[in-house]
Amino acid sequence: MKTLILTISGMTCTGCERTVNRVIAQLPGVTETTVNYKTGQAEVKFDDNRISAEKIMDAVNDSGYKVTNHNLS
Repeated sequence: MKTLILTISGMTCTGCERTVNRVIAQLPGVTETTVNYKTGQAEVKFDDNRISAEKIMDAVNDSGYKVTNHNLS
């Protein structure tokens, strides 16, 4: 299990927060996600045998928001 911390630009309200959370949570292999629009961050726990960090970041970018930084542990 891996943890990915994303810094995301473009989130301005709780609606944005819910959208990003839904986009990430529906990905196969994601087990837990917490998104906070005020801090502009998302914490994602995922099974790296099922999905890569790059695919998670691509899904966020494809949803209209932009991942500006990330930290994988």
